[in-house]
Amino acid sequence: MLWLNGAFAAALGGIALKSIVVMAAACVIAMLLRNASAARRHLVWTAAAAALVALPLLMTMLPKWYVPVTSVLPEPGVVYRVMGVVPVTETAEGVRQAKAGSGAPAAAVPLGSWLAIVWVAGTAFGLLRMLAASAYVAGMRRKAVPMDGEGIEQMCGLLGIRHRVELLVAGDGVMPMACGILRPAILLPAEASQWTAERRRVVLLHELVHVERGDLATHLLGRIALLLYWWNPLAWLGWREFLKERE
Repeated sequence: MLWLNGAFAAALGGIALKSIVVMAAACVIAMLLRNASAARRHLVWTAAAAALVALPLLMTMLPKWYVPVTSVLPEPGVVYRVMGVVPVTETAEGVRQAKAGSGAPAAAVPLGSWLAIVWVAGTAFGLLRMLAASAYVAGMRRKAVPMDGEGIEQMCGLLGIRHRVELLVAGDGVMPMACGILRPAILLPAEASQWTAERRRVVLLHELVHVERGDLATHLLGRIALLLYWWNPLAWLGWREFLKERE
């Protein structure tokens, strides 16, 4: 099986180590920029997410990190001395007992392979959750009804947004959100029709800024990075800081 292949597990180990280095470097840079603008720190976390996603592809170009086997294997002399004290008769008896056994036992799965299986399984589970959430938002958008977009064209022009942005009412209790990378839309709750003009303008401007900056695409990038490295506490820290600096 591919998941039990030692080379595959070793490759994942190299990716894991490099991902820790990348996220540690991003944490240090973000800390050094604590007095800078939130946009700069958000750029740092976005770059870190892009690096994490690209790591599997870059592994073919980056230097490989090995653990020297001489540091974990005993000297040949030790092996010979241990083997030298075993009587030949006992060794032959052991061979006869092994032959008498019923069939060859199944090969044990190394710990590294089990960790690789857990890693891939966790990523697959997270991917299914992300797809389910995306399908839920897509369903809300399909059921939403257009809302009077008076003034939204002027806001788009003010922010430099040249493509059309739909304004939709998605039902009661829905949090205002922007969705759709290729066909952006803003979803508002039904009670938005009762908001004051100023409140609606502030909410729309906030969501349109996300569209103008491309936050929908970078959000997807950051989410994929978290899915790939869900086991890494630094990845969760980076995701939290990514969301905070974006807002």
